[in-house]
Amino acid sequence: MSEHWIVINSDANKEYFPDNEPYRFSVYLRQPLNLEGDLWTVALTELYARGTPGNVRGANRKRRGKATNTLLYVYCSLCEPIIVDGDRQPLLRRVQESDSNVWQASIANPYEVKARLSNELLNQIDLYINDDEGEPASFLTERVSVTLHLLLQSET
Repeated sequence: MSEHWIVINSDANKEYFPDNEPYRFSVYLRQPLNLEGDLWTVALTELYARGTPGNVRGANRKRRGKATNTLLYVYCSLCEPIIVDGDRQPLLRRVQESDSNVWQASIANPYEVKARLSNELLNQIDLYINDDEGEPASFLTERVSVTLHLLLQSET
């Protein structure tokens, strides 16, 4: 199969990952994906998260005297690292706050990020979310839901 859609909820797989939090979670795929091929990409196509960033240190809510939206940085173990603020990180996507304390995105034309996948059996995915100051987004207190799209690219 040349593409896969994966829906992940942060509160799933508590039997395997009891320390999962809305801002840092792993999922075990009970039916591993056989990813044959060398050029896979991964994209975040949907995200839903709720929280109150003004209640914790690290969430930059005021700049130049006015309130601003908090940007979430979504990282994924499947992504090839890129440079983010000087460090190599597996950034999947940045998501802007869509409403007060809500991050909701349904992305019609997602960024396809090069994946660290090549002819392997995939059975675990790790995600973590930081705020716009690089701190864990521990203000996310409810279940986070994401949809990932894995796509095998054709060699040219």
